[in-house]
Amino acid sequence: GIIPDLIINALYLEHLEEGAYARFGDATTLGDVKTLAPGQAYSESPSMAFGASVQKRAGRVHEDYHKTAKKLDAKLGTHADATGPVETEMNSYNSGRVSGLVVGAFGEVSMQVRDLADLVACELNAEHLALFDDAMNESKQMFTQRMRRSIGLAVHRGWAKLLLDRCRDLVQDPRQPRTHTRETDEDDAEAHEYFHFHQTRGGGGHRHTRQV
Repeated sequence: GIIPDLIINALYLEHLEEGAYARFGDATTLGDVKTLAPGQAYSESPSMAFGASVQKRAGRVHEDYHKTAKKLDAKLGTHADATGPVETEMNSYNSGRVSGLVVGAFGEVSMQVRDLADLVACELNAEHLALFDDAMNESKQMFTQRMRRSIGLAVHRGWAKLLLDRCRDLVQDPRQPRTHTRETDEDDAEAHEYFHFHQTRGGGGHRHTRQV
């Protein structure tokens, strides 16, 4: 079957900027999260541009979803030149566009991840401006930077945990108790959330706090 990782619902968002509105406005969009490990995907990329490999993988997400939908429809008896019920349902989400949220091995992300961060920053900025008399562009930049910093931190921590887990699998005696537990995951998540919402940049009249 097809199970997307998330559905981006922008139907009732009222404060999207022009770019974010063009990508998400008045629609719900399917999203699928992928990771790209170091290997041939990087060496085979024809472009030397930063992020070319993850962007190529993101494009394949959309194609793979529609190929899978056609295969499922074929099993249901749909002819190859017709649109079956599975693909019809998929096309009801933002005209069938599937957003590939790809994280690379070196902390880089696909443009779709940045688009989603911009979508969230637009709404956070609108809520902020409803309470504070700040310059719109400056406050939007603040929330955009917060989102990117939060995503970047999550990406690097995720890869670091994966590498540590694999290292333990290779060198640690399986009879020894693991130090990596659900409790530590919850503590890490709480610390991450605290940092994201309370560690702001100084200046511009914004309060600057430190995590103790």
